[in-house]
Amino acid sequence: MKNELAVSSFFPFWEKMEQRHRELIESRTNRLELSPGRIIGGDDKSCLGLLLVINGRLKAFILSNQGREVSLYRLFERDNCLFTASCTMNNMNFEIQFEVEKKTSVYQIPPDVLEEVQSESVEMAQYIVNLMTSRFSEVMWTIEQILFKSLDARLAAALIEQQAIDESDELIITHDMLARQMGSAREVVTRTLNYLKSEGLVEIGRGKIKILDYNALYDMANRD
Repeated sequence: MKNELAVSSFFPFWEKMEQRHRELIESRTNRLELSPGRIIGGDDKSCLGLLLVINGRLKAFILSNQGREVSLYRLFERDNCLFTASCTMNNMNFEIQFEVEKKTSVYQIPPDVLEEVQSESVEMAQYIVNLMTSRFSEVMWTIEQILFKSLDARLAAALIEQQAIDESDELIITHDMLARQMGSAREVVTRTLNYLKSEGLVEIGRGKIKILDYNALYDMANRD
């Protein structure tokens, strides 16, 4: 396959690891094809291990006890999905689920392989710690946005993010999808979108939203 990413390309310290660890990872790594709409985590209690995203897109989210969804971050090509290996982490009670947003190919390093290499390789152990710290920072940033930012600023940020993903000012997204992404009620999102429309920032259609004034949305999203 053209320009296929090698497993080694996901680990900047690859050459520093012992040969037996490199060979173990290469021999035991599987390639998985994930279909859009699949949920990893939640009712799916399987521990997949470390997932390395070759292409596609995954969305990390949490669910409240009332079933309200809050999107945390997205994973793209060359990203690593560590929370799918939560069974290898002691006292890990923070349950994050993942939705496959588009057809995604991943490498899967099984949990027993990850545990063995992590326990014997200083480089891998440090990498996992750094990756975990980075992901928790993203989670905390999202929670801070929910607690301290106004809804219109959060909605503007969500539209800006979607514009970057779609690479288009015409977004194929519904009010319900935005509400789930933001952890808000659909009615509240609809009212806020209508406010943005009245200000000339967006145009609202059935199942789509068109950004009319990117700069104004950007300023709103980054407002204190």
